[in-house]
Amino acid sequence: MRLENFQLFKAGNITRYPDRRKVFLVIYRKNACEKACGSGISSEICKVIWEVLIYICISIPFVSNLSIQYTFGKNLGYYLSEPIVTKFAIFSSVVLCLCLTLTACGGDGDTPENASGTVSATDPETLTQKAVKKQEIGAFEEAVELLDLALSTHPQYLPAHVRMGHVYREWDRRKEAIRAYEQALAIDSGNVESRLGLAEVYSKMNRNDMAIREYLKIAETRPDDSEIQFKTALEYWYIQNLDGAARHYNKVIDISPGHVQAHLNLASVYEKMKEWDRAIEEIEIAQRIGRENNDEYAISIAEKKLGFIKGRMNLSKEEFN
Repeated sequence: MRLENFQLFKAGNITRYPDRRKVFLVIYRKNACEKACGSGISSEICKVIWEVLIYICISIPFVSNLSIQYTFGKNLGYYLSEPIVTKFAIFSSVVLCLCLTLTACGGDGDTPENASGTVSATDPETLTQKAVKKQEIGAFEEAVELLDLALSTHPQYLPAHVRMGHVYREWDRRKEAIRAYEQALAIDSGNVESRLGLAEVYSKMNRNDMAIREYLKIAETRPDDSEIQFKTALEYWYIQNLDGAARHYNKVIDISPGHVQAHLNLASVYEKMKEWDRAIEEIEIAQRIGRENNDEYAISIAEKKLGFIKGRMNLSKEEFN
């Protein structure tokens, strides 16, 4: 549990004793729990101690005259509203501040632990797993901090580089994502996960030629991956390289003959190339596959596309464009 996320005084803790002087704790120190201690004392136990000590410090008359300002990591000053300070007041104040530290280091699952149960703040696998959880809830900045920590001690740890690319890609920080993926590929040029991520970032940036380059490199090691061929065909289509698009859609169909979307997309490519018969043939195949799979959506799209193509077949050049 981080100090900035721990609420010392709930409304009830203050309003419960309206006639007593307040105890002020001013706390600032980012990630204090990672630097304070490694006690692992349960945060629930510390909260109970907190409640008892707050009651003591606020309820007992001579202690209630004590105001404490505690700046974590900076100094500890005592400001007294009365000239008499009892030993008990000093003891309670010190213990109270100690509880703050222990609560920050409590076992709420936010501090990585190794198999033996001891705190391991630099274990790259643990930190990377925690970064995944942060990414899942959209805490991208915290995920990056965890990954930076992992890489500061293990700069060649490949999963952290790959995860860094994923975080930045989802965060839409494209330049940073590219840098992270390239660092991963510098460690392992055959890492498919990084190349896929890199290709997707390039595609979002409309750098389709760069995306094609990455997909083709993946296809060298995964020639029977129909989805890689499909993604490649799409990138060719985006830059209106019709030959490239047709070639890779046909590769998809060779690998997966029932890929209905590849047939429909190939029909659009042939339509653009004015190869009407081949376009109609692909649509008819898509209709057949749709009926076999009871895919009403595919059937509907194929029928609309067929009517559209037949309507364009006899257009003049001016009308067609």
